[in-house]
Amino acid sequence: MAFNGVGGSASWSVDVPAAGEYTMTITYSVPGKDAKTSLTVNGETPRDVRMSNFAKAGDGEWEKGWTYTYSYVNLKKGKNDLKISCEQGNQCDALLDQVWLEAGRKS
Repeated sequence: MAFNGVGGSASWSVDVPAAGEYTMTITYSVPGKDAKTSLTVNGETPRDVRMSNFAKAGDGEWEKGWTYTYSYVNLKKGKNDLKISCEQGNQCDALLDQVWLEAGRKS
């Protein structure tokens, strides 16, 4: 999924067995520059997710820009709603590939 302008988003619901902190890992590609998107958990205030050019891809090198980042999220037991979006003021030139959760803090 491409995030290349305000309004782009991906949202989903997850059902977790216990309340607590989880690590959300995101794989993505950026074309030679850093991106910054927003993460919303259960309708709370969005927070920044930095999608840096860790792969050191050159300008426009989407195929070489694949990398990952992570964010810690506090979830409640049961259903949780998550959304990654391009909000006003974000730098969203990125391709989103995969998102997954693991219980606790992973790095």
